[in-house]
Amino acid sequence: MRVVVLGSGGRESCLATRIAGETLAVTSTVVVPGNAGIECAELNLSSNPELSIDTLVDTCGVQDLVVIGPEVYLEQGVADRFCSKGVKCFGPTRTASRIEWDRLAGKQLLQACAVPTPEFKILGSAEAARQFCRACDWDVYVIKRLGLCGGKGSYLPQNIDEADKVIEEVFNAGDEAVLVERCICRGHEFSATVVTDGTRTVLFPFSQDHKRLEEFDAGPNTGGQGSCCPCSDWFDLAVRARVQGYLQAVVDQLRREGTPYVGAITANLMVDATRQNEVNVLEMNARFGDPETQSMLPLLRSNLVELLLQCCLGRLDPASVRWADTTTSAVCVVLSTPPQGSSSSS
Repeated sequence: MRVVVLGSGGRESCLATRIAGETLAVTSTVVVPGNAGIECAELNLSSNPELSIDTLVDTCGVQDLVVIGPEVYLEQGVADRFCSKGVKCFGPTRTASRIEWDRLAGKQLLQACAVPTPEFKILGSAEAARQFCRACDWDVYVIKRLGLCGGKGSYLPQNIDEADKVIEEVFNAGDEAVLVERCICRGHEFSATVVTDGTRTVLFPFSQDHKRLEEFDAGPNTGGQGSCCPCSDWFDLAVRARVQGYLQAVVDQLRREGTPYVGAITANLMVDATRQNEVNVLEMNARFGDPETQSMLPLLRSNLVELLLQCCLGRLDPASVRWADTTTSAVCVVLSTPPQGSSSSS
């Protein structure tokens, strides 16, 4: 079996290493564009990371399975291209993946499924956004860009001056609108991932990633400074059932809309301590999370390739998936350097 993993980060390194080493059935593991740290792959184009879609598809050639890592490929319709060639692809179509690259579509889908999500408002100009932030009665709010931002499109201003600055930056960057969302001030956040064949879902153990750049939850949001799995919410069976119900409802709704979803969905959730520990879905990603994947996969005792193929073939068997025992946990540590011009010691 020949498998291609698309991407170039830690998530793709983790996926490729697991795929290459877990079964004799995998005769070839290719990572495109890859990175210098991935040693398990036969082909690694890290010297040319900016590949066009046509080059990307042509480079991969005829494969038995393609696994898409980053969201940018999903927005570009790479899954559609592979599927049109008859290649089994673990990753949603461009239309189905709009749950991530269009924040408004993702929020509207959650509302259509009656899934709890914080109140929000879409503002179409900088002036409207500034006025709304001054007039709204939310104690704290989050400002979010509507498109893809590599996990860095959310801002938590501490005062109105910071809010004005964020709004100015967003609209100066060419955005046509911005989302302002009520911030859940008391509670805790975690990530939940399901894989799905468009009908059935398998829930992975919950994980938590450290988003802020600096220690003690300070500094700007990053794409993730590390993760651990499972987090404490995984052991609350009521929360676990509720979250799986939320994500199953999303999969069901997408299928009803004629855009069946095949791939992974990673939801960022918040337990709201101000509302009787209600579990809210903040947003959804149309892929495995990074760095959550690096701490989730070590707990999977089943064959990953078989699990992904089951999704692609519409034959997902949730009862067959096995996990490590409850005393086992995994941690991903991200080594980082300060951004240029920053005094941070992270």
